[in-house]
Amino acid sequence: MGNAKNRFFSYVEFIGDGNIILCKEHRYCYARIGFIPFKAASGAETRSVSSPPFLDLAGQSLVYKGEYVLEGGQKAVDLDNDGTRLIGLWSDASSEAPIDARLAAAFTDQTLVTDWEGKTQSANNTLSVRPGKVYWISNANSAALALLPISEPFLISDFDRNTNHIVVPESKGTSGQLFNPTTLEVADHAVWITDNWAYKAAAQPTKPADFDASFAAGYSDSGLDLIVRVKDGTFVQDNPLGSFWKGDSVQFAIDTFGQGFTGDQVEFQAALTPQGPVLYKQLVPFVGGNLPTNWTPGNSVAQYASLKVDQTVPNETTYYIHVNSSELYPYVHDPKNPLRLSVLVNNNNGSGRLGWLEWSSGIGSDKNPAKYGKVWTLNGLVVEAVQTSMTKGQTQTLGARGLTANGFVDLSGKAAWSSSDASTVTVDTYGTVKAIGEGSAIIQASYGPFVGSIAITVGNSLPVTTAAVSPAQPDGQNGWYVNPVTVTMAAIDHLSGVAKTEYSLDGGTTWEPYANPLTLDKDAQNVLSYRSTDKAGNVEVAQTLTINVDKTAPVTTATLSPALPDGQNGWYVNPVTVTLGATDNLSGVAKTEYSLDGGTTWQTFMVPLTFDRDSKYTFSYRSTDHAGNVEISQTISFNVDRVAPTISISAPAAQSYSDADDMTPQFTVTDDLSGVDNGKTVLTLDGQTCSREPQFLSIPCHWVHT
Repeated sequence: MGNAKNRFFSYVEFIGDGNIILCKEHRYCYARIGFIPFKAASGAETRSVSSPPFLDLAGQSLVYKGEYVLEGGQKAVDLDNDGTRLIGLWSDASSEAPIDARLAAAFTDQTLVTDWEGKTQSANNTLSVRPGKVYWISNANSAALALLPISEPFLISDFDRNTNHIVVPESKGTSGQLFNPTTLEVADHAVWITDNWAYKAAAQPTKPADFDASFAAGYSDSGLDLIVRVKDGTFVQDNPLGSFWKGDSVQFAIDTFGQGFTGDQVEFQAALTPQGPVLYKQLVPFVGGNLPTNWTPGNSVAQYASLKVDQTVPNETTYYIHVNSSELYPYVHDPKNPLRLSVLVNNNNGSGRLGWLEWSSGIGSDKNPAKYGKVWTLNGLVVEAVQTSMTKGQTQTLGARGLTANGFVDLSGKAAWSSSDASTVTVDTYGTVKAIGEGSAIIQASYGPFVGSIAITVGNSLPVTTAAVSPAQPDGQNGWYVNPVTVTMAAIDHLSGVAKTEYSLDGGTTWEPYANPLTLDKDAQNVLSYRSTDKAGNVEVAQTLTINVDKTAPVTTATLSPALPDGQNGWYVNPVTVTLGATDNLSGVAKTEYSLDGGTTWQTFMVPLTFDRDSKYTFSYRSTDHAGNVEISQTISFNVDRVAPTISISAPAAQSYSDADDMTPQFTVTDDLSGVDNGKTVLTLDGQTCSREPQFLSIPCHWVHT
């Protein structure tokens, strides 16, 4: 279905149904789950296996970082996966065993362990590793991984090991157009490569005194630019097409995959012939399939390229070469990786080929792309930090960016990192720095010939924020404020300065910028959190201040029993019970009081009160909360009269009367409290209602009257 390059394998071929083939340099393939643990022999039939977990986890760029031989037959490979760590773990042991404790120490709350079936496993030291099965570990702690010892590589071939021992020159190139194709004006940022040239003898054992060379290389969106400047006292070129190398000419080649395998190179010959400049495409890689339309096969004149030659300077020939990207197929330019290039200049004085100058090798004496040099087509390297001032114990990951004609490329996972003072700041292989002690250190990132650096300063303190409360002490009771409270904040930072101060009233869920003093005027138990951030990005550990505000007095209710008077005219004729209840929504009720003398004296209400004495009662009551808020007293009135009126009879007297006498009743009725209802005073004589008028006594002899 397609293929994609990465820096450990030449291509990753997806062939459907989740099957992949991971091959290196077209010569052997890793036929395994992901790419572990079986490697097919060179020339063996390509095999494929299913690996959905690997495809799900792999990003756009996989970069091989190293390998680990762990305890109990366990092995791991460390990959940079789009700037994050991805660890492949498996076991060559014969039985299942717990994960190596050193690797388990790198697990964090964010670590994800995915097994060969795509299932998530527990990321802890109880993880059991089964033989022949692959586990993918992502989001592990970089600092803990850095403590693992990198082992001798066991995933690369003997060819790779031999290739790795070949020392090749490295140099800076240019990102962007190197020269104007019409005027041949050279860009100001061109880098001329004058060193690492070697003379190889043909007819003359020593380099001619008048023979020298230099070149500049660049890569733009349209393709490769190459300028080769040759100093030679005698110019001779009269050889046929394909044999330009026998006369004064330039040969150059690039390794299309950058892996050093013969057969991957595209090689050209550039010559000024009697008929004019000719760029001859000599070798092309072993490629097939759908070739670009703008592509020329080998052993023919390059059709999608240009060559101009300038000999206006005496004894000097300058070749201006541009090769379209399509002519370099299958090369795909990546400014994050060096261009593997070899340049050769031939010398002929008219009597034959004397020898040649070569920058790197692999063209003249033998055809070996592993000997090609490295040209880094960047315009510089910069190091970026979120903050340049740190405090002890802080960590951050720096960024390394390569400058190109179109902007930047991220080199964070590829650059080599170092610190000028590890006692101040340490840095790991991924650019993660940790502040160790006070001072300053230069953190340097190097990538090929490019170097970028940044100074990191370590201070010993974070910003410090103080909060002043007015009133300074609670103006209520028990730590409560009963009036609005004003909070004023101030912050200092002795290193980079204070950038901002913030506060939160919801436990740190949301933060508001502090600009002016805060007034807390609502009843609440306020927990005020506050912090400051300095200009270096250091955030103070939040401080908290508790401010309890209760400005509202309690509310008391009084209940009478009976609820309504059980006598007449609003009077109670039986005992009355008064019950008080109080509520306070914040600090709570501290006490409830009552008064029977109009508020002159107050007594604490404890239990319901019973009033059984005749009286006109004016009952005042109030409550006080724990903050000291006193309720405005309320009043209820009720009257109790349980004693009946008193009747005093003055006539008739208790004596004998004749039947001819009249009797005039004389009496008085009194009541000390509610008074006498005269309309309800009744006089009876012998059971018959009568008035106070004289009563005629007509009675039998010796009759007793009531």
